[in-house]
Amino acid sequence: IRARQLLADGAIGSVRHALFRVIGNSRADLSRPWNWWSDAARGGGALGAYGSHQIDLLRFLLQSEVAEVAATLHTFIAERPAENGLRPVTSDDYYSLRLRFANGALATIECSAVARTQEPNSLTLYGAGGSLRWLGGALHHAEASSDFRDITPTAIHALPAGLQGDFPHGTVYLAHALSSYLRGDAGALALGATFADGLSNQRVLDAARESERQGGRYIAL
Repeated sequence: IRARQLLADGAIGSVRHALFRVIGNSRADLSRPWNWWSDAARGGGALGAYGSHQIDLLRFLLQSEVAEVAATLHTFIAERPAENGLRPVTSDDYYSLRLRFANGALATIECSAVARTQEPNSLTLYGAGGSLRWLGGALHHAEASSDFRDITPTAIHALPAGLQGDFPHGTVYLAHALSSYLRGDAGALALGATFADGLSNQRVLDAARESERQGGRYIAL
């Protein structure tokens, strides 16, 4: 929310382009058994699991819709052990997206679920007057021709000891927002995702898969 407000206030000027990377090893183990995640027909794959969140966050921050998408999807681990031997994997475990937003901003999204390292999620937005970077749960700001400085807001909710990762931390804040809403604070979920957001995200995902089928060309939404 802090980053969204900074962008809206012009802290880095108009956003020109963004780089968003999610690199991890959750599917790198060759002995991990085949399940629905390995089946594209059942909604499996990295694009749906991670890409949906990356697209949603960029739409939220930029307050703009995706106008075009070009994509590369790949399956590095093509089969996994099942009850009767090895079974083909039809879902992606890697993808790269190039997005054009309606406001003119460009974004490159990359995700691997089969890296041999677990890296912190990173998003950098480059504007005409500076940059914002989210790395490892911390927010950094760089003005023109200056180094990044940590501007992470003070946490307003205590996090359980040992709880690590952006998604678990975000879930804690979501739980507090839901609790406040149920106690009568109608504004607690004012910035929450809606059905319309989910539909917009799904349209981008569908266009990305169509782009892959067409050799990576841009698909207009």
